[in-house]
Amino acid sequence: MRTKEGCDSIYNVANITVRNLTPTANTQNFFGCNSVTYKTNVYSASTLVKDTLRTKEGCDSIYNVANITVRNLTPTTNTQNFFGCNSVTYKTKVYSASTLVKDTLRTTQGCDSVYNVANITVRNLAPTINSQNLFGCNSVTYKTKVYTASTVIRDTVKSYQSCDSIYNVANIIVSVITPTTNTTNLSGCNSVTYKAKLYTASTVIRDTVKSYQSC
Repeated sequence: MRTKEGCDSIYNVANITVRNLTPTANTQNFFGCNSVTYKTNVYSASTLVKDTLRTKEGCDSIYNVANITVRNLTPTTNTQNFFGCNSVTYKTKVYSASTLVKDTLRTTQGCDSVYNVANITVRNLAPTINSQNLFGCNSVTYKTKVYTASTVIRDTVKSYQSCDSIYNVANIIVSVITPTTNTTNLSGCNSVTYKAKLYTASTVIRDTVKSYQSC
């Protein structure tokens, strides 16, 4: 700048500095099941979040890019009922008491996909034994079947859940006896007394002697 007389008065000097910057891009991927929290914000749908870091001179320095992916899943529940008498084997493990077993199937990204619920019911029963002794001469009829030799018959009564409830044991004793005939000839004049009874006419008297089992 000069005075009105044309003398130099002030020299203006502009010092110009140019900062050549190539901003870098910083990309991050975020995945979540149903939601993602990024910098205190909760995102329930997939989106792209961008922000820029600047130098003190205000130049763009870093571009931050957050690639947010939200997988919206509604897990399904798979319930199975298992029943056993005294124990239940489920997935190689033996359970001796009723219980509820839960496990979760997840997707490759770790999201809950299926809730498996195993309802295990164990019926603890101590079967009772019902024993019967059946005796017969030469044969015994048991449950419509005829047995001609001694044997032991076992059958099981189950509860409505098919658990052993009662063990029936039939001890069948067959006494195979061939009766013998003992013939006695008695004669008399006008009368005969046999076993305290008086007979005045000829006749045949028959009576049977039984064994202690009434055969």
